[in-house]
Amino acid sequence: MPKRFLHGKKMISAEVKIETENPQMVLDSLKPDMDDANRFSVIASTSGKSLVFKIEANDIAALKAALNSYLRLVQVAQGLEDK
Repeated sequence: MPKRFLHGKKMISAEVKIETENPQMVLDSLKPDMDDANRFSVIASTSGKSLVFKIEANDIAALKAALNSYLRLVQVAQGLEDK
């Protein structure tokens, strides 16, 4: 399997699947915040009642930052969904 790189550096990755009542609404609300950053990239999609994030980062700190940011954004979007 070939090694993946972002800006010339070896990548680490994570995939997160979150169950939610309206995954497309959550995804649509996150799109403005999904610009490609220097240290990580994010691909998000929906599958049934799930929102799936695939995150690739240059290092563990960048991966942790991306995970924390997107999990928090999903939490906020789900809070809006409940209102």
